[in-house]
Amino acid sequence: MRERDGAALDNWRPDALGFVLVSAAIREERNVYRSLCDLKERAGIHARPVYVESLLPGVCDAIVKIEGEDYQAMGDYVSNVIRVLPGVVDIKTLTVTKPE
Repeated sequence: MRERDGAALDNWRPDALGFVLVSAAIREERNVYRSLCDLKERAGIHARPVYVESLLPGVCDAIVKIEGEDYQAMGDYVSNVIRVLPGVVDIKTLTVTKPE
């Protein structure tokens, strides 16, 4: 069973959820995707890439689902980890709000 801070991840529900649309430099799409697959959980942030090159040509090269404890931590992760990956030329972050 996976754990985070001593608690089972299977029962963890994030307070912040979003998707990052990642655009890569020409001919760097696969390298960027591999880098995204190697992302590690950090400071309560969990990121999982979804490869979409064949589904959305021209819109983005990958979509990363990102979950975290708060939107500030999630924004820091996007800015300091995803945006600076070699080959990434543009990102767009979409956040999800919880229904009341």
